[in-house]
Formats: sequence, C-alpha cells, structure tokens
Amino acid sequence: MRREPSTDLLRTLMKPAYALPGGVIAAVLMLAVFIQPSATSTPADASTPGTSGLTTATATEALTPTETAVPTATATTAATSAATNEVAGARSTPETEPTATEPVVVVTTAQCGALQEGTYGVGVMQTLSGVSVEATQVSVYPISYLHCLLLATGGRDAVTLASALGDAERAGSTHVALVDLWVTNGSRDFAQITLESALFSAGGQSFPAMGALSGGAEVVVASGQGRPVTIVGTITNIVGTNTGPITLSLEGPWLGGTQVPGKYQLFLPTP
Repeated sequence: MRREPSTDLLRTLMKPAYALPGGVIAAVLMLAVFIQPSATSTPADASTPGTSGLTTATATEALTPTETAVPTATATTAATSAATNEVAGARSTPETEPTATEPVVVVTTAQCGALQEGTYGVGVMQTLSGVSVEATQVSVYPISYLHCLLLATGGRDAVTLASALGDAERAGSTHVALVDLWVTNGSRDFAQITLESALFSAGGQSFPAMGALSGGAEVVVASGQGRPVTIVGTITNIVGTNTGPITLSLEGPWLGGTQVPGKYQLFLPTP
C-alpha cells in the first residue's frame, strides 16, 4: 500500500483551525538546503542532508563598575569582568552578538493580513523506466505575503529565505509555489532524481526551482520504495492575480549510473 507523503501533516497544521501564520512558517522554514546551480551533474549514492535549526541572538548587559576616573576601553572591560565576578553566586552569561546581515524586525504577522493561500489537489503522474513522479498537491502564495510572514517570524533561517524572496520579488516574481511530489521506484536499481535543474513554467515563462523541503538537490529511492518531497519555486505573472496553470519539469532519473533520456513534464491545472 502506498504511503501518504509526510507533508500532509504540514498541510494539516496550515488549515484555519490551527495557527495560520505559524503553520505556514513551520512548513517554509524546513527549507534547510537551497539548490545551488552547478556546471555538471553527477549521480551520487544516497546522502543524508543536514538541517539547520533556528538560532536566536541575545545580548546581555554587563555590570558597570563604579569609577571616579574615566577608564580606557581595556580597563573598562577588565573592571567590568572583575565587578561581575565579585557578586556572590553570580555566573557570567556569554554574549551573542546578532549577525550584521540580520535586519531589525519590525513587522508583525497581523500586518501581513489574512491567510493568502491557494491549495489544489492534482494527482498528475508520469513514469520513465519504472520510476514514477506524481504531483499530489500544489500550494500557491503571493510572494509579498510570504515575505512578510518570514520577516515577522525573524531568526536567521527565516530572514535568509525572506531575503531570497525579496530579491525575487524585486526582480518581478509575484508568487511562490510549493508542489508535493511522491517518487516511487519500480525498477531493480536505485533511482536518483536530480532537482537542481527543475523548472517551473507558467504564462509562457520558465523559472528555476529554489529548493526542496527537508532535503537537498537529489532524491534517492531504493527499488520498490517511495519517497515524498516538496519542491519550491517562484513564478512571475503579469496577467491577472493568479499564476494560471503551472508545468513542473524534471530531468529523467539515474538508474545504475546511467541517466534515462527524457523529462518528466507534470501539468498542474492551477487557476
């Protein structure tokens, strides 16, 4: 029996009955690895990409010793340390300076407005040499809305993704699309699908994918097994308020060290 994609849980948390902005951000912040373009693509064995957790910068104000003379910067540091150590039972708290690239977050989720998400069940599948890729669901957000939520959330990962979306928005992108895929391997060899060359097409234009949720640029599936993955991309639409139908293109799979000719062309009938 085919397993349901693990992203169903994320989609459940994103329903109005749950914390709407929180559910959206929880899903998007799983973008642990961005796809990086490379000159050549070589198949590799199964790898386990790492994930990065959110880090929060904090600042601790140090005690200032009482001095009659104005000390130098070095003397002030030494005196501050001594004054702190003289307090009975006191333990020093290391200071963590925020990174220079993190802006001051002044946006709140309330300022982003009501939840703006379009979710569509699709069920489009294509098979090449026994390896099937099925698109099960598509979620589409206005790029400005998702950018606002990420800034309101704060943290290094959220700000990094918000920065990438901000650059895409300034370049003309209007929407962000998340496509849930279910990859199954009916062949006798390990199958590998490379995502770094994936393309989103809409309105006669093509756009490279940004990355994948909870994974890297490669999807490796053992014989007889299936694996979920959600791929993310930005889209530019200058006609109307929606993206229109989207086509997701993926290169053919690698089997036994050889790439299968052809491409997956998944037509997603979004409004």
